[in-house]
Amino acid sequence: MRYFHGCCSSDDDTLWGVNRHKKGAANTLAALKSIRTARPDGAPIHVVLDNLSAHKGADIRRWAKKNKVNLCFTPTYAS
Repeated sequence: MRYFHGCCSSDDDTLWGVNRHKKGAANTLAALKSIRTARPDGAPIHVVLDNLSAHKGADIRRWAKKNKVNLCFTPTYAS
């Protein structure tokens, strides 16, 4: 099993991502940091995530708020 953290930039129509062996908060935070690095201009970033508990940790929410990253969670049981 692999987990894919992917990102699509609607500004320049690019897609990139990283495959991981495990899911978890550390990998999610690393993916969010790579997205922020790709947009060093400081413009707000909107990220759509599923409701996995690893995506909602205090460290992730605190980092997102500090770095202008808006976390948008899909509704529970939405496929």
